[in-house]
Amino acid sequence: MWMASDAGGVVHTTSEDGVNWSALQRVGIDGTPWHLNVAYVEGASQYWMLFVDSPLAGSRLKLATSEDGLAWDIHPTPLLAPGSGWDDERIYRASFLYDDGRLRVWYSARSSAGQWHVGYSEAMKRDLDLPGG
Repeated sequence: MWMASDAGGVVHTTSEDGVNWSALQRVGIDGTPWHLNVAYVEGASQYWMLFVDSPLAGSRLKLATSEDGLAWDIHPTPLLAPGSGWDDERIYRASFLYDDGRLRVWYSARSSAGQWHVGYSEAMKRDLDLPGG
């Protein structure tokens, strides 16, 4: 399990039974990821993390990859940034699924009028220019 730490950064813990957990271990990632979603992507042989780069207005959705789940490389370009319509104030939280070379992302966003919405976006892996592979 990966979690945003209240001290900043990201921590990782493991459990064999869901009751007893290992000590929290800080992972190597720049910045302060917010609302993260991590999954092992079999088709890429990597862990992928989607996270929001800030809890404030203007926040963007970013992607990081890792071979071991502990040392992370952040994709240089945000996957999603505030647009000019219903998502013009901030990108907030996202979940993803990777299948057959396609990254599928469901995300929430807020408009400058204070309204929240859910959106969907997708991209092919070949178009992402991922770090570390």
